[in-house]
Amino acid sequence: MNDFKEKLYNFIKFRAVILLIIFFIINIIASLPFINHVTEILSHFKLQYFYCAVLFFIIFISFFNKKFIWGIVLSLILIFLNLFDLIPYFIRTPDVHYENSLKIGLFNVLTSNWHYTKVIQEIKNNKPDILIMQEVNDIWVEELNIIKKEYPYTIEYPLNLGNFGIALYSKFPIINFSIEDWTDYNLPVINAKIQKDENVFNIYAIHTLPPLKKDYFIRRNEMFKKINYIAQHENKNLIIAGDLNSTAFSPVYKKYIKSLPLNDAQTKKGNIHIGSWSAFYPAFLRVTLEHILTSEDIQVKSYKNGNKIGSDHFPVFAELTFPLEK
Repeated sequence: MNDFKEKLYNFIKFRAVILLIIFFIINIIASLPFINHVTEILSHFKLQYFYCAVLFFIIFISFFNKKFIWGIVLSLILIFLNLFDLIPYFIRTPDVHYENSLKIGLFNVLTSNWHYTKVIQEIKNNKPDILIMQEVNDIWVEELNIIKKEYPYTIEYPLNLGNFGIALYSKFPIINFSIEDWTDYNLPVINAKIQKDENVFNIYAIHTLPPLKKDYFIRRNEMFKKINYIAQHENKNLIIAGDLNSTAFSPVYKKYIKSLPLNDAQTKKGNIHIGSWSAFYPAFLRVTLEHILTSEDIQVKSYKNGNKIGSDHFPVFAELTFPLEK
């Protein structure tokens, strides 16, 4: 038995030490303020890094105690390094909730997804007032005709090539809209003014490029800069929603979006642990790429993920509250 324990100790010791060193390097790279399209990928997993750091701490303090005190110390450093990014999302001041509300539903349906009935059922179950649908093509637009009785005001811009078709469905009048082409790739962005009672909301539906290569990384960041400009010049009744292909932990997101006076529906409700992508991954590996952002005059009453709809993304729903315009 003692021989077995010795072998187990040596087996765990060697691998734990190597893995902790590798893990430490990854955490340092993920925390650097400067970044490129390769290293940015590492910045999105702060919550997972925190869980892993806690696990390393438990392993080192349980198996090695004082023999590897540096492993215990290093694990604690990584715990607090990641907590530095996480804690702000769990500290909340009481929100002001108004009587007036607006429900937003955001769906990245995945163009190749054929589970149309699941999407329609999810819409019926949650009853959002405004629907933003991303990655729609002609087939998706045709299948969504069934919801137009409930959503008589529509903007549809399907694309059969690529995954950047976009549509907006509203229960309330769309008094003005435009389809803007962002970046050299002419990515369609819906800018719509929607009226509910006395309030007119300026809504942007945005789907950025996934920053998997340098050129896409640059163009996505250009879109972040444009969001930054919009938010600085429109500080009332503003709603920005879409798959931004970034988590809130990215240094680029922090620079251009998190620094803005905007309410992020997910983080405002302390749900940073709920990932919207990928629906094909185990829950603890998911990250949030969907964002519903509002100007400070609009408060967040609730935020949640929907159910699986056959897409690699979960739909997300937010209920927003706002003061009535006088």
